[in-house]
Parts: sequence; structure tokens; C-alpha cells
Amino acid sequence: IAYKSGDYSITGFLARPIVRYNPDGQPAALYPAVILNHDGRQGVTRAWRETALEFARRGYVVAASSFRGQQGLEGGSQGRFEFAKGEVVDFLQLTQLVRKLDYVDPQRMVVIGEGHGASVTAAGIGRSNIFRSAVVISPTLFSASPEYGYAGLQRLRQVSSDMLGGSISESALVRELKAREAFTNIGNLRTPVLVIATGSDPDLATTLRWVDTLRAKGVEQRLLRYPSMFAGFVTATDNGIRPPDWRENRDNAWENIFQWVDHYAPISPLLE
Repeated sequence: IAYKSGDYSITGFLARPIVRYNPDGQPAALYPAVILNHDGRQGVTRAWRETALEFARRGYVVAASSFRGQQGLEGGSQGRFEFAKGEVVDFLQLTQLVRKLDYVDPQRMVVIGEGHGASVTAAGIGRSNIFRSAVVISPTLFSASPEYGYAGLQRLRQVSSDMLGGSISESALVRELKAREAFTNIGNLRTPVLVIATGSDPDLATTLRWVDTLRAKGVEQRLLRYPSMFAGFVTATDNGIRPPDWRENRDNAWENIFQWVDHYAPISPLLE
């Protein structure tokens, strides 16, 4: 698929069950929808396509964006990598387009993000409460507030040269943090969140603080921790050097993800 996000043309991937229509041209049933926000900078990879197809087999309409500046299997998107800034706009624009599909139930939508996509997800649900639930896996979380310790400042400093075209001042970094805010908007957040964290998450301490802040603000949340696992294990494939229990943990994580999604955005009995 391709769609417009601001001035950019963005590519992506759409998977869906076979949609049947009544003689009057109306869909015979409405489907819940899942938005997938992938990790990395290689667009919608084969692993994420397989994830989308698995949800489609279960009865979900699934859409995933190759965010701005990425080259996916479906082609390149315009723009440049912005690390959870402009990509949030791409994600929310795709969501609006999926909501308007005549076979999608806009009241049953879920978002899942991993890594960079989890950062996009966390920022997005702070701006929009249209999702019934969210899954956030190994995110980098940002805050420009001293109350939350300028979370993500070090990570943003590390990538600023590549992303912003050179080193920038500390004050400019704080402004960039604010544009990726995930903490301050928690007071407006109404979306139940499943958070998955591993022992190797580079921003684990900030993730745990974010979960504590969700809890303190009364946001429904659940934390799953896999201390022996590596960031990205949920969508990893076997390369022969994985920890002995990685496959078992990956399957357990997906079982919990499917249960979480099914609980908040169940398939219509007519489709089961």
C-alpha cells in the first residue's frame, strides 16, 4: 500500500481476511484492526509481514507502515529517518485511513510496536485515545521534563549526528526530546498498555519508570519481563546463537500478546 503523510508518500503493507459483501454492497461483517509499528530502519521486514498475516488469519485487518526515510520490501518512503518524531505522524495518519475502510470496526483497534516502533507507539497513544489497547515492546522513551529525568536524552544524543545531520546543542536536544514526548502526555492517556521488557533493553530503567508512571496516573497496564532475553526477541528468528530458552520465551510473549489483543478487540462471533 501507499498513502500520504503530510508532504510525503509513505509505503506499507496491508493484510486482511477475505472480506465478503452483501448484495447491497455493504460488508457482511466488520473486522477489528491491528496497526503494527516495526523496529529498525528497513521497512516492513519479512518477520513483520508474517506477523501481519498471522493476525489476518485470526480475523484481523492489519496495517504496517514503512515509515518515512525507509526502504521496505514494498518500496521506499519519502523523507528521512526522524527516530519517533515524524514517524508518529505517519503512524497516526495510517490509523485514520484504516479506520475509514468500510470493513473495519473503528471501535476495535489495537496497536503493537517494538523497538523504534514501540517508541512511535508510546508517543502516539499519548496523542490519540482511539485504540482499545496497545502493546509496547522494548521501547526508547523520551521526556523533556526534569520531573522524568530528561528520559532518552543520551540515546537521542547518540543518534543526533546521523538523524539531524550533525551535532546539536543541549538546548536543541531538549527541544527534540519534547517533540518525541512519551511521559508528559500520560495524564491524557486512556489506552490499556501491555509492556514487554528484556534484560538487555538499553532503556530498561526508563521503561520501568514509564510503567510506574502509568500506574500512578491510573492507566491500565501490565508488565511482562524476560530477564534472560535480548531486545527484539519477539520477532527474532533462529540464527543458531540464541539463548537456550529464547524460543520458549518468544512463544510465551506472543501468547500473551494474542490474549491481550483478543481481550480488547475480539473477533465478531460471526467471523469465528
